[in-house]
Amino acid sequence: MIGAMCTGGRYASSGAIAGPEVSFNLRHLVYRDLEFHGSTCTPAEVFHDVVRYIEAGDVRPRTFGNLSPRGIGAGTAAFLEKNYIGKIVIEI
Repeated sequence: MIGAMCTGGRYASSGAIAGPEVSFNLRHLVYRDLEFHGSTCTPAEVFHDVVRYIEAGDVRPRTFGNLSPRGIGAGTAAFLEKNYIGKIVIEI
């Protein structure tokens, strides 16, 4: 993901499914003026703002796919293989 970020981009992480340690070229962070943020708890007003942006079409959440309950196996496999981008959504 770092290589796909634009100069001045921001990256926020709220999980570590691939493990707690990662390696990356620190020069990407410095020379492209990137910002990295970790987040475990967000104030309620931030969540409400994000929902409003989504509803207005200003932000589109990235999903691996919207799966039916029959697709839970595929979603679980993708999660375990860690080869997906976005959230895995199970529609009931």
